[in-house]
Amino acid sequence: ETAQDALCGVVAQGDNGEDGACRTMRKARNNQHSEDTFKSWCLSIGITKDSAYRLLQVSALMDGSSPRQRAILEALPPTLLYAVAKPSAPAELVEKVKNGEVSTNKEYQDLLAQIKAEKERADAAEAERDKLLGAQNRAAWAESHIQDVEAQRDAALADVQGLTEQNAKLKERADSAEAREEEAWKMQSKAEARAKNAEG
Repeated sequence: ETAQDALCGVVAQGDNGEDGACRTMRKARNNQHSEDTFKSWCLSIGITKDSAYRLLQVSALMDGSSPRQRAILEALPPTLLYAVAKPSAPAELVEKVKNGEVSTNKEYQDLLAQIKAEKERADAAEAERDKLLGAQNRAAWAESHIQDVEAQRDAALADVQGLTEQNAKLKERADSAEAREEEAWKMQSKAEARAKNAEG
């Protein structure tokens, strides 16, 4: 509203008539064709649409400021004021400007670059951490998989050893049975030999 009033004030100073232009601007906010309507209105008062949006952003910044902060903001160079009024401006920097700690666009841009660089470093560190966590998760999975494979191998070896032992016992029994059979044959042969002697 304040920016609209300010912009309407610009119109009042011109020859286009305040009421019609302000109504156009207010209607434009809720209209499907608002961009074109707003752009036409801006051109009719001699400013660009981008300039009008910057003024609206400055108005929103002023609305959210105390009287002391407004006084500080009004004394700023326009480039700094527009930069601080952007919706993307970091809240911490906006507060520093509002409190008079930053008073030039160069200071603001330097601090903005530092914040961006810190954010990029933090993002890079987080990406690296995510990579490391991913690698650790893959290593843990591989370790778990290796342990599963080793457990399966050990079970298979135990099965083989059990089968070997069973096979040895079966072979021992078979050898024993063969020895008894051989003994039985010997005894039968002796018995036959005695039976022949007895007949004779």
